[in-house]
Amino acid sequence: MNVHANGLLSLGMIVNTKKTEIVAFNKTNVEPQTLQCQGNYITSQDMVRVLGVAFEKSLDWRPHIDKTIKNMCKITHGLKFLRKQLIEQQFIRATTSQYYGMLYYGAQVWLGDHTPRSHLKKLTSIHCRLLRIVKNNWQRVLSKSHLNKIGRIKPENRAKFSQPHLS
Repeated sequence: MNVHANGLLSLGMIVNTKKTEIVAFNKTNVEPQTLQCQGNYITSQDMVRVLGVAFEKSLDWRPHIDKTIKNMCKITHGLKFLRKQLIEQQFIRATTSQYYGMLYYGAQVWLGDHTPRSHLKKLTSIHCRLLRIVKNNWQRVLSKSHLNKIGRIKPENRAKFSQPHLS
């Protein structure tokens, strides 16, 4: 650690060892590791947050997805009130820029083939909840493009899903 800290110091950067966190990514339970850096001891954690995305030592994204879904559920209640205050186009612009940005923040890291099917269903449900708030007559169907991107439906079942109509 001192080599990295000194290298950064030579580039004019400072490592605050009191704020530094370490995670040993591993599927099995490993004893916490303690490293020394610039005279301070840093003990490895089970999880760290980097820009709001929770990285667990087993790279299991369920806690992050659960927290995100919980936050989105809180927000949807306020959106129902906001819908009455704005015209439709303003509401659509405001909600899609904020809501979906928060819902899928960091998705390049945590959303993929490794995402459990149960959490995929929760994400799709909360994703579609906004569509139902924005458009009262929006059908409760899943969009082909959304599910195809995730790649979770088998080709023989794709015909069962129809495209939602937002007009």
